[in-house]
Amino acid sequence: MFIDIHTHKKQPESGAMSVVSLDMMDDASQDLELLKARDILIEGKSLLQQQFLSVGLHPWHIDKSFEKRIRQLENAVSSDFRVIMIGEAGLDRVCGSDYALQKAAFIAQVAVSEKYGLPMIIHCVKAFDDLLAIRKAERVTQKWILHGFRGKPQQADQLVSHGIDISFGEKYNADSVRFVSKDKLWLETDESTKAIGEIYASIAEIKRMDIVELEKEIEKKFKLMLSRQQSPSVYDNENLWVK
Repeated sequence: MFIDIHTHKKQPESGAMSVVSLDMMDDASQDLELLKARDILIEGKSLLQQQFLSVGLHPWHIDKSFEKRIRQLENAVSSDFRVIMIGEAGLDRVCGSDYALQKAAFIAQVAVSEKYGLPMIIHCVKAFDDLLAIRKAERVTQKWILHGFRGKPQQADQLVSHGIDISFGEKYNADSVRFVSKDKLWLETDESTKAIGEIYASIAEIKRMDIVELEKEIEKKFKLMLSRQQSPSVYDNENLWVK
C-alpha cells in the first residue's frame, strides 16, 4: 500500500493510506466533523476509508489567537484516535504572518507533540537555523518529517544529520532524492493533483529502486511509527490500523 504522509486531499485514494492535514488556524473543526461523519458510514468500523489525520497551526495563518487554537488542537489530539501527527507546523520567513508569533506557536506545538508522543510534519521556508535551534532547545524526542523538500543535497544532509526525516512531493531536487537514504525518506501529494502512485514511480526511478520495494519500505516505516505511539488503538500489525 502506498503511504501518502502529507496531503490536503480529503477524498481517499484507491490503494493508498493517507495522512490528511487539517489547519486549526482555519477552523478545522468542520473538517474533523465532516470526516467523522464519513467514518460512521463504514458499517460501524472506524476505518475512515484509509485515512489518518494530522492537525496543526500552519505558519501562514498564525495570529494572536494561536493560544486558543493550541487548546483546540490539544482537544483534537486527545479525543480523536485518527490524529496521528501534529502539523503541518513550522516557520516561514517569506509569508506575511508575524515571525515571532510563528516561533511561539511552533514551540507550543512541539510541546503538544512531545506530551502526546506524536510525530510532527514540518513546514519550513528560509528558517532552517531557527528550526534546528528550537529542536535542540526543546530536546525533541519525537520524529520530525520535513515536508515538500526541494532543497539541495547539502541542506538535506544538514537536516538528516540532526535527525529529521525528509518528504518529497511532486517537485523536488533529483540530487537530493538520490542523497536521502530510504530509511529517512517519505513521499507525499500535498496539494498536487497527481496520484501518490505517480510520485512513487518518479522517485523509484530516480533512486533506481523497484517501486514495490519502495512501497514496502515506506509502509514498514509507517507501521513502526504507529506502533511507537502512546495509544495502541490505531495500530494493528495485519490490517495496518483498526479501532
